Amino acid sequence: MRHRERTGRRPHRAGCPHGLRSIVRSRRWPVTTSGSTAARSLGDARGSGTVLAIALIGAVVALALVAASVLGGLVVRQQVSAAADAAALAGADVAMGAVAGVVCDAAARAAEANAAAMNGCSVDGETVTVEVSSMWMGMPVRARSRAGPAPG
Repeated sequence: MRHRERTGRRPHRAGCPHGLRSIVRSRRWPVTTSGSTAARSLGDARGSGTVLAIALIGAVVALALVAASVLGGLVVRQQVSAAADAAALAGADVAMGAVAGVVCDAAARAAEANAAAMNGCSVDGETVTVEVSSMWMGMPVRARSRAGPAPG
């Protein structure tokens, strides 16, 4: 009976609350499943994985919110830039005589059609420069554009 099972129960020892204690043998040395110093120190860390997981989820959510707001700002910036381009082109059409009307009024209508407010309009011959803005999260987003005939 030299090759017995390496796991089993030992009889009651003093200080063991359950009377019997499970023993696992690792090569030569018996390792107990309860009452050891290692088991007691691991018991102090119970629940720390949950706290770490919650903190990690919170960090990911915060990062996602920041990324969403930054990307939203980039989208609004592009929309305002497109509104400025449209306003400058509308004003340049009037300045070159392709469309009848007043240059800055045509540019302002084009800016308003693209959900932007006209801040400035200047005409230099057939070249029109406009500045438009829109609000995003309480902050003004501005864009400037110039349109006219090709130089040369």
